[in-house]
Amino acid sequence: MNTDNKQGLPAPELPQLNADGALSHADIRGGVEVRVPLYQGIKVGDLIFAPWEGTPPAPEVTFPAIHVVEQIDRPITLRISGDAVYSGWEKLRVWYHVRGSTDDCDRVSDALEVDVVP
Repeated sequence: MNTDNKQGLPAPELPQLNADGALSHADIRGGVEVRVPLYQGIKVGDLIFAPWEGTPPAPEVTFPAIHVVEQIDRPITLRISGDAVYSGWEKLRVWYHVRGSTDDCDRVSDALEVDVVP
């Protein structure tokens, strides 16, 4: 397997961020949307998954499903259940992996780290 992080995948977006760029604990309890922006070389059939981790340290929790790209004309929204995150986190870091549909190349995006506030 080839891992190539030099492809410059943009960081994901979290549409539920407040005006200060943070997530509230209420948003995490209800689930979090992770928006994967269009990236260079996107193809129907690409596989995407979005792991994330928080601080204080807790085990990494990964979105349980792998998303298969079906359309390449708009950003992809993944939904991560509120049950999948630790309620004690003060910071949350999320990124995504793309496995190309026509090659053996795994790419990793830049990470987005945000505060989690009461």
